Amino acid sequence: GNTYLWSNGATTSSITVTVAGSYAVQVFNGGCSANSNIIDVAISPDETPSVSASQGNLVFCEGANVSLSSTTASSYQWYLNGNAISGATSQSYVPTQSGNYAVAIQGICQTWTSTATSVTVNPAPGTPTGADVYITAPQSVTLTATGTNDVWFDAPTGGNQLATGNNYITPVVTADTTYYVEDQMSYGGANVFGGMKFHSGTNFSGNTTNATLIFDVLAPCTLNTVKVYADQGGNRLIELRNSAGTVINSLMVNIPVTTAGVVDSAVITLNFPLAVGTGYQLGTNTAQNQTLLGTASPRLKRSNSNVTYPYAISNLVNITNSNQGATVYYYFFDWNVIDAPMVCPSPRHPQSVLFNTLGMNETLQNAFEVFPNPASETISIRVKNTTEAGKITLTDMLGKIVINTTVGELKKGQVVSINLQSVSKGVYFLHYTVNGMKSTQKIVVE
Repeated sequence: GNTYLWSNGATTSSITVTVAGSYAVQVFNGGCSANSNIIDVAISPDETPSVSASQGNLVFCEGANVSLSSTTASSYQWYLNGNAISGATSQSYVPTQSGNYAVAIQGICQTWTSTATSVTVNPAPGTPTGADVYITAPQSVTLTATGTNDVWFDAPTGGNQLATGNNYITPVVTADTTYYVEDQMSYGGANVFGGMKFHSGTNFSGNTTNATLIFDVLAPCTLNTVKVYADQGGNRLIELRNSAGTVINSLMVNIPVTTAGVVDSAVITLNFPLAVGTGYQLGTNTAQNQTLLGTASPRLKRSNSNVTYPYAISNLVNITNSNQGATVYYYFFDWNVIDAPMVCPSPRHPQSVLFNTLGMNETLQNAFEVFPNPASETISIRVKNTTEAGKITLTDMLGKIVINTTVGELKKGQVVSINLQSVSKGVYFLHYTVNGMKSTQKIVVE
C-alpha cells in the first residue's frame, strides 16, 4: 500500500542511478509519510598513476641508473614489458635493463596502471687487458691493451686523458708508475635534417614583421645549419631565445642575396647547442635588421602555403609553430641537427711500468712468483732462487705501505704466505727486497 517519491522524481520502490549525486526517498502510506537517509553516489575517479624519472636519464650506460617514481598511492606493483617484477612494490623502482616500465596502484574502486615508460640501458664494452712492463733503468715504454676504442688515463677514475688507441707510448718513467686504459662504445650521434625543406608560396611578409619559429627540444643536440633565402645581402643577427623570450645564444652571419636559378638559397652555420626544453624561439634581431635594411623584417623568405606543423626532426627537435600562427613558416629551412653520441666506458684496467732492480741480467721470473692472483684471504710467495733475509712490502696504488714484514733466508721453492683479511679490495704492488735489490709484482685483492 506504500507509494514512493525519490529525489530524482522516480516513484518506484527502487531506482538504478548512473549519475553522481545525493539520493533520498519519501514513503507515503495513507496520510502518513517518512523520509529516508541520504545516499551519496560517486563515480569512480580516474586515479591513473603517472611515472616520473629522477636521478638520471631514461637512456644511460650500463653501470649507471635512473629512479622511476609513481604518484602517491596505497600500494604499488611495477611491471617490465607487461610482467610483474617480483618484490617491486615500493613507490620508486630503479631499473637495470632496457624495456617498458609501468606501475599499477590500487584505487578507490579498481586497479589503475600507468602508461609505459621506456628505459634504454646501453651496454658497456668489456674491460681491456694488457700486461705490465718491467724495466731496469728510466726509459719510455709502449703499453699495449686489447679493446676496440681504447682510451688511456693517468688515474683510476676521472683524471687526464693521455692517448687513444691500443698502444700508448709513455714519457720517460723514473719510478713505478701505473696507467689506466678503458674501452669505449658510442651510441647515437645521428646527423639528421628536418623542418620545412623548401620555401613555398609568396616570397616575403613585408617590412614590419620580424617573426620566429617555435620549437621543442626532446634530447640534447646541436642545431648545426639552416637554409635561408634573402633578397638583400648583409649581416643578420640570428637569435635563439628560451620560452620566456630571453636570448640564450646569438650569431652574426653574412647572408648573400639569393636568386632563383643563380644562388637559390644559402646555408648558414649556427652550431647552437640545444638543451631539453619547450617553447624555444629562433629568429633575428630587430635592431640589427633596422641598421642593415631599414626595416624590422630581416628580408628573408617565409612560406605561406603547404605549411604543416609540427615538423619532427628525428626524436631530437619538434618545430611546433610560429609566433604568427600555424599557417606560416618563417625564414629557417632544412634544419641540420646533430645528436651528440652517448659514450659508454668499460671499467678501467691498470697497467704498470715497474722497476725490476734485482740486476741487469735477472728477470722478474727469476726472483719469485705470487699465487693466487687475484687473491682474497691470503697470498703466497714462492722464491725461485735461494735468497738471504729480506723484506716483503705491500703498497697501494698511491705508494702507501699496507703490509711490511721481514723474512729470513729463503730456500729455493720455499713459500711464504701473507694474510690479506685486513686489506681492502683493490690493486696493490707486492715488493720483495733483498740486499737493497727490489722486485715488484702487481696483485689484485678481491
